[in-house]
Amino acid sequence: MNGYLLRFCGASLLCGAAGCFFKNGLPKRALQTVCAFVLLSAALAFPKEEEDWFSYAQEMARLRQEGEMLAERGKAEAEVQTRAGIEDRLDEYIWDKALSLGLRVEAVNVTVAWDREGTWVPVALEAEVSGGKEAEAALSRWIQSELGIPPEKQTWLTEEGGAFR
Repeated sequence: MNGYLLRFCGASLLCGAAGCFFKNGLPKRALQTVCAFVLLSAALAFPKEEEDWFSYAQEMARLRQEGEMLAERGKAEAEVQTRAGIEDRLDEYIWDKALSLGLRVEAVNVTVAWDREGTWVPVALEAEVSGGKEAEAALSRWIQSELGIPPEKQTWLTEEGGAFR
């Protein structure tokens, strides 16, 4: 399609430029007749519609699929970024609470999952803490009440003999 338009525009420009070099009279009329045939032949040289429109439709379908694939990839990447950010903020939240209870914290790792309402919710916790059973139990109760992570989904690695287990 683009080639056809370029040929037709080129022929039009050539005919228009050639007409500027002749004064009115027989030579100019002869040139106008030749230019009319040139433009007519350029106009009739239109590509076969089936081939041109079919390839155009194929290219549009390919580009649409590529766009949809890129959109899905972007959506998945945003989901990963959002999930990681929420997990990091929850880790910090629990870390701060553990420190306020007087616990020594080595690591906190919260796992979140997508729920039915379409939000990320905390579902599991793994933490390495030390500082007393009472404070650890208080932190566990606080995590259950504030974040909704049940005790059976809380994994506590505690210090035994100077090493976390």
